[in-house]
Amino acid sequence: MKEEVPRLRAANVVVTFRLLQAQHRASAAWESPPEVQKLSLRQIAQRFPGVEYAPRQFAAAKLRMSLATVLLFGSGKCVCTGARSVPVSRYAISLFARILSREAKMHFSTSHVTVQNLVFSAHCGFLIDLWRLHEENNLQSQSYQPDMFPGLCYRPETGAVVFLVYRSGRCVITGARSHGEAEAAWSEFFESKLLAYRDTVNTTACSAEYRQQKVALRHDGSLAAARLAAGADPA
Repeated sequence: MKEEVPRLRAANVVVTFRLLQAQHRASAAWESPPEVQKLSLRQIAQRFPGVEYAPRQFAAAKLRMSLATVLLFGSGKCVCTGARSVPVSRYAISLFARILSREAKMHFSTSHVTVQNLVFSAHCGFLIDLWRLHEENNLQSQSYQPDMFPGLCYRPETGAVVFLVYRSGRCVITGARSHGEAEAAWSEFFESKLLAYRDTVNTTACSAEYRQQKVALRHDGSLAAARLAAGADPA
């Protein structure tokens, strides 16, 4: 019986857009014509206390809303992140422009709204043998350094979607620009890779304990091989 592919849950949507003057009239906040607009982030932050701006720490101004967070750069380029769906992200962008126009007493509109990245999460429902997944696949396609990070990063040879896989079976799917693209990539990865590396022998769910056991086994195996090569009893 074919195992059902776990459903994806939206975790984050990253959208870029441009902030423009709704009415092209003179304003001290702009240093050049609308085609090459430059925003005075300091002046905007002074007019609207809700905008966080610390140029020594980060080049962009930031506005945190309940729906999402918007990063505003001096070039007029913006990034909206934190929303759980594309419609919510688009609404948050529209709301951002209205709030900023009202509070900063400047007239803004948005353009070039583009979905850059969709992030999803899923759970396989079983433990995954990360060491075997790492060792039996193209090293250029994936990275696993458990001493630094407990997850395995898998990049298929085709497509832009990237998978972050944890020992517990939890996965993060990123890099897609549409829900359909993420669904297709996840289904293929789950059926062709994850099911093949289900760990039914080792029941340790803790990533640290799993790593220590694997390191110990590899170490013991190396010692036994060295003793055998030297003509000694491998035990």
